[in-house]
Amino acid sequence: MYCRFTSLRRTTVNVPRLQRLLSAPASRDDLYDVVIVGGGVAGLGLGAALKSSPVTSRLRIALVEGMDLGSSKNWAPTNDSYSNRVVSLTPASVKLLKETGAWDHIKQERTQPFDDMQVWDGLTGARIEFNTGALSPQYPSIATIVETLNIQHALLNRIDELGSVDIIDKTKVVKIGHGEETGDLDFSTWPQLELSNGRKLTARLLIGADGANSPVRSFAKIESRGWDYDHHGVVATLKTESGRSAVAWQRFLPTGPIAMLPLPNGYATLVWTTTPALAAKLKAMPHADFAALVNAGFRLSDVDLKYLYAAGATEGEVKEQCEWRESVVKADNREFLPPRVVAIQEGSRASFPLKMRHADSYCDERVALVGDAAHTTHPLAGQGLNQGLADVQSLFKSLENAVTHGQDVGSIHALEPYAHERYFENHVTLGAIDKLHKLYSLSSGPLVTARSWGLEVVNELDGLKTLFMKRAAGEDLGKAVGEGLKGMAGSIIGAGLRLGAKMSRPASGPTVGRRQFSMSRRVLGVGEPLYPGHIPTGVFEKIALTIGSAAVSLKNPYRGDMVAVLGETTATPYFIHKLRDIMLQSESGRQILRERPRITSTTLKLEDLRQLPSNSVGREYAAWLDAEGVSPDTRAAVKYIDDEELAYVMQRYRESHDFYHAVTGLPITVDGELALKWFEWANMGLPVAALSALATFGPLKVKKNDRKRLVQTYIPWALKNGMNGRSLIDIYWENELETDVDDLRRRLNITKPPSLREAYKRARQEMKQGARDEMAKLKASGSNVSM
Repeated sequence: MYCRFTSLRRTTVNVPRLQRLLSAPASRDDLYDVVIVGGGVAGLGLGAALKSSPVTSRLRIALVEGMDLGSSKNWAPTNDSYSNRVVSLTPASVKLLKETGAWDHIKQERTQPFDDMQVWDGLTGARIEFNTGALSPQYPSIATIVETLNIQHALLNRIDELGSVDIIDKTKVVKIGHGEETGDLDFSTWPQLELSNGRKLTARLLIGADGANSPVRSFAKIESRGWDYDHHGVVATLKTESGRSAVAWQRFLPTGPIAMLPLPNGYATLVWTTTPALAAKLKAMPHADFAALVNAGFRLSDVDLKYLYAAGATEGEVKEQCEWRESVVKADNREFLPPRVVAIQEGSRASFPLKMRHADSYCDERVALVGDAAHTTHPLAGQGLNQGLADVQSLFKSLENAVTHGQDVGSIHALEPYAHERYFENHVTLGAIDKLHKLYSLSSGPLVTARSWGLEVVNELDGLKTLFMKRAAGEDLGKAVGEGLKGMAGSIIGAGLRLGAKMSRPASGPTVGRRQFSMSRRVLGVGEPLYPGHIPTGVFEKIALTIGSAAVSLKNPYRGDMVAVLGETTATPYFIHKLRDIMLQSESGRQILRERPRITSTTLKLEDLRQLPSNSVGREYAAWLDAEGVSPDTRAAVKYIDDEELAYVMQRYRESHDFYHAVTGLPITVDGELALKWFEWANMGLPVAALSALATFGPLKVKKNDRKRLVQTYIPWALKNGMNGRSLIDIYWENELETDVDDLRRRLNITKPPSLREAYKRARQEMKQGARDEMAKLKASGSNVSM
């Protein structure tokens, strides 16, 4: 519903009498044509718009505000500090301020237009870029970052310049009711305000610009519906390194988007949407740690960020962890990252709860709502205040039209065009922003893939991006759609060609900006080695290596070199990232990745391990090596993984394999290796482990009794312990050498399976006993024959 048509009969009866007051000098000090409650940007903007128009300038207007507006009017900031309350003004909002004359009072040196906007998915790295190249010359910038105080200062000074608006600040509205019928004038349908200073104001039209908890809306009995997001927006003023100053940056994280908006003189403003608990932590942590975490928010993976959110027990811990991870995760193109934060303005950190609300209607008899009193939204699109100013523009035009045609400005008929225009527009915007928030709150599942592909597709469709930008700029929907569809066919063809040349990236791991690999490098494997022994390979080469190594490995499972190649080519791009992510989630795993220890006979000093206490991990490991006659030095070096850290993860997996044997007690036999591969598959999910495990029922020549034992005993054990136990990839074995092996198993939540060696021994004994029994039967049978 746009407007509620209540008490229409009474309004119609009273209109002739009310017309005599319209645009005429007031006979009583407490009578006003328009009373605006709320001295924010929307309320002040409406006051300035009405007084700047020759048509409505004679209306008698009052504005009531509980705060002191004098400080805003006389605002005189320094150039080395900025307010943490800023807005991103669209061209339509700037146009309104120019038309009212308020833009001339804006401190221009404190504004920052931006002509480029980079937005990307924090999980997949999918990206969309907006720039003014897609807009017509009438839009010199996408938007302009302005402090809210700057706008209020300009509007107050413009109103003062125009005169005739009674500013009643430092005064609260105590009660709102209706006036009375006095003499020949009937004010029984006019809202009447009782103020904290004792005054009573009677209004032909009462404007609610008084925020989300609007008393004016409550007086009109207009419901506001919606929900809380259970998220807070953390804001702060940042000092940054020199970089691209006219760019806005936004990265969507599972906890909420993080945005950096440019300000002049190397400053920027932060808006970080996150959980209430993390918001409290962000506000409380030391400046250096906070700055490091903001930088990490645009550069590191979600797995890294989750660990960092929980860190910070000691000052500097977050900063140290961020610096280490950023030294490992290097961006392929710095153009796609915001400038680094080097300092935080003192006292600028704050937070506010996020909610979505929409009033059932925007007007009632002699009441209209604008701005947050009518609607509130999530800040991810930066549309809140722009929606409020669009309300002001529309309501001003409706009132101007009413005055022009001699209508009562407080009547439903005068207000309905405003509500009709703005309710639908705001409803669409609120719904789109809410759905966008919910879509990017997902951290897994097919919708994550779908949204990433959708973002990449839209990024290639210039016509569609133009449509979005013109709508965000405040252009009429029909006009924006018409112009946006121009040339869409050509952009679709071009998009198809460009998308066809792109290769997908893993949906986990670092996504620090757009990774732009050439076709030759990704497909043909051209490039310099990334670490000693690395052999760069492209897509086709990896496919060939996978097929060849799989065929050889299945035919001859003792070809360790081919098994190693198969493990590397099938681990990328997804599975090796998963292992690295598991390591990044624990303190021990991160320590391993940071120190990168190697497991060899030299680093472990096997002779010393043999002297450790009985049943210690180190003693059991050395004893297992001796019993099986193997050495830790036989593990092949990684060659085909195209990332230095991920290559180390695979190397660590290989070198830790013997520890898995030692802890579980499984020997190096066909069924012993198969049992351990089933365990590794359930515990870590590596494809090579799965392929090896499934060979139990394939080409491997497993004896019938051995296969039966595996199926009945060891595979169930492997699946249960692998899935329920802690991942073994992040165990720092070098620090566990003196740990009692039984204690370690309990910590890992795994049990030791029945001894395969003992099973072999029993099988041999049973075989021998069977042979003896058979021989005895034959002898007995022979004796009977002879008799």
